[in-house]
Amino acid sequence: MPAAFRIQSVEQTGSTNSDMLKHAANGGREGDWLRAKRQLAGRGRLGREWQEETGNLYASTIITVAPDDPPATLLAMVAGIAFAKTVIDYSTAQSVLLKWPNDVMVGAAKMGGILLERQGDMVIAGFGLNIHSAPNIAGRETIALANICPDNAQSLDAALVCEKLAFYFSDTLRLWRDNDDGEKNAPSTRNPVLDSWCALAHPVGTMVSVSDIHGKPIKGQFAGLDDDGAMRLLGADGNIAIIRAGDVSLIVDKEE
Repeated sequence: MPAAFRIQSVEQTGSTNSDMLKHAANGGREGDWLRAKRQLAGRGRLGREWQEETGNLYASTIITVAPDDPPATLLAMVAGIAFAKTVIDYSTAQSVLLKWPNDVMVGAAKMGGILLERQGDMVIAGFGLNIHSAPNIAGRETIALANICPDNAQSLDAALVCEKLAFYFSDTLRLWRDNDDGEKNAPSTRNPVLDSWCALAHPVGTMVSVSDIHGKPIKGQFAGLDDDGAMRLLGADGNIAIIRAGDVSLIVDKEE
């Protein structure tokens, strides 16, 4: 694997994101990764607590955002792509799909979580991946990597999974910045990360429900991504709503 990243492993931490925020403030560089065998005070999106399960992956990395870089909002897509490709590499025939903005799903079950936090020109991307076990969360289905590759479950190692994730993240970060010809992505062109994300996600036309900050659900059809990574939602009235925040659930038709 290319030396585009450096992984430090520790036995225990409160939160890898919190530690990496401190590391970034003290001279940390893009490509630095921190992996903890145990994370005691992890947190998820919207202030949710992240439950620790033994043998799972808890890791964070730094991205340095330059003034001429593409929109930092697209880093949510970068993280989701890297996460999904890592899971797909280990999965069997079961469907693995991205759900906006960066949830990796197997059917209706979530594989883990991603949290992005910004500090000046640094963005910290934190990953929690269910490898050997999935936490019990009321009202939410969860799944572990071991559930979708049972033949190799005993050989799954968080350190090796982290290396694979770091490789895909580094590779997708280059795609965010540069096109296939190695040239800087022009601000006027659609970033290739958007199409890469859509290729791994549920298809356009999928019915979804979005809960806004007040918990009110908005239903419609997934209509792709806006140029800044926001979700386009086609309502029953034919109008497109641009969704930049909220919890998204897939609406599955159930046979009677």
